[in-house]
Amino acid sequence: DTALAAYEHQHLPFDRIVEELHPQRDLTRTPLVQHVFALQTAATESWQLPGLQARRLPLHTGTSKFDLFMALEERPDGSLAGTVEYPTALYDAATIDRLAQHYVTLLGQLAGDPGAPASRAQLMDEAARQELEALVNDTAQDLGELTVPELVADQARQRPDAVAAEYEGEWIGYAELDWKANQLAHHLRESGVGQETPVAVCLERGLDVPVVLLAILRAGGCYVPLDADYPAERIAHMLADSQAPILLAERHLAQRLHAPSGVRTLIWEDVREVLGEQPAQPPAVRLRPDHLAYIMYTSGSTGRPKGVQVTHRGIVRLVHRADYVEFGPEQVFMLLAPLSFDASTFELWGALCNGATLAIYPVGQPTAEGLEAAIRRHHVTVLWLTAGLFHLLVETRLEALAELRHLVAGGDVLSPAHVRAVLDGTRVKVSNGYGPTECTTFSCVKSGISHADTESAIPIGGPISNTQVYVLDAELNRQPVGVPGELYIGGPGLARGYRGRPGLTAERFVPNPFGPGRLYRTGDLARLSPGGELEFVGRADHQVKIRGH
Repeated sequence: DTALAAYEHQHLPFDRIVEELHPQRDLTRTPLVQHVFALQTAATESWQLPGLQARRLPLHTGTSKFDLFMALEERPDGSLAGTVEYPTALYDAATIDRLAQHYVTLLGQLAGDPGAPASRAQLMDEAARQELEALVNDTAQDLGELTVPELVADQARQRPDAVAAEYEGEWIGYAELDWKANQLAHHLRESGVGQETPVAVCLERGLDVPVVLLAILRAGGCYVPLDADYPAERIAHMLADSQAPILLAERHLAQRLHAPSGVRTLIWEDVREVLGEQPAQPPAVRLRPDHLAYIMYTSGSTGRPKGVQVTHRGIVRLVHRADYVEFGPEQVFMLLAPLSFDASTFELWGALCNGATLAIYPVGQPTAEGLEAAIRRHHVTVLWLTAGLFHLLVETRLEALAELRHLVAGGDVLSPAHVRAVLDGTRVKVSNGYGPTECTTFSCVKSGISHADTESAIPIGGPISNTQVYVLDAELNRQPVGVPGELYIGGPGLARGYRGRPGLTAERFVPNPFGPGRLYRTGDLARLSPGGELEFVGRADHQVKIRGH
């Protein structure tokens, strides 16, 4: 309506408008408008005059008056010819070629079916969509029907005496981890843990953590990590919402949790004393990849915390046959994140499912000095840091990062200057990790950031193995390269949904219009680069992140 109303004043000189509005002058751009579209009526191509024949010749000044000027002109035969004028400082020829092709595709669809809603018209034809799919989502790897306990047990068979975890000068080998987890799994079965039984866990970091979590999975249950520092109201909500019948906690932490009467509390120190009576072989539990492995609660930034239900398949997709980090027995991962933060999934199971060593950071909040000491003491090779902690470490302890082989940072926007400082001052491989809790830690990783990547915003990369990403418009049409849209994620990393909230699950986990399964609607805006990498643009809503949450 605004555009149509403006035609009533179409003969008003542009100079007069500028004179009346007095816009602030900027020599780098034109006043009022920077993008112009013009439709010209058919013009006379030639003139026959007495003794003179004239014809119109195209002439270009070699300059661009606007940031983008697109003109269509009607020809005598009824067809349209178009030109695009642009400053080469802002656009390259490939971008303009794509723009023109998308516009031609759009016009063809509208003309081919004039009665169809305009919202159904797409900017790409089928061939272009298939080409984009092959560029971005060719990530399939055979995961088989594996579960987390099977992967760890396989490592225990292959390297029984290898160090599985280290903490404060003590360590546990893979064989010991395996049989201790089996003993606890038997005890948990006797305590009522069955298939997908939620077991709330509250432990401080230490060698008991991998034993307990692996045992819960071996017993067929799923763990619900709690942080004793959470407000009592939040803990009560998590226990009630998860419907966990059992809480396994250290004595001094259990006293702070105030579990409701319907929850049976197992004191870890007491349980540990009686485990020697249990068999060292695994219990006879039929575990499938689609069974729940954990329920993790989000920060509740959009309301009350939501319990995200993650399956074994999601974890296996993250750490098995993955292409974004060099997993293997020669690596040392650090367990730094709280168990209630999904980065711990990458740290813990990335190590134990691949025969690596898990170096467990001491109890307490991480500090730059503490991280430097831990990295050197344990010879850590792979480290995950939130963006905030990464920036702090670069500013205060850059030399500590030189000990690493691979640093993965994320959870918020990475500063190009800080990444550049690491590239200039160390030989560490730096990657940007992106992914919501609902998609099992990482969905996309920009692996091996280069100096060229730091010249602008650091991309979040492409999808990791067995993950699909789609940049869509409001009608769930695929957006072409360079066009922003909402980011949707698919693949076996998707959580089952939110605990006890089918309505919210249906809202965020939507049917996949491009194939089987579902897509998770992230609420993040992104665009694809010509090379198939994603660039984070912002939020589709007004959420902001504070310290990675």
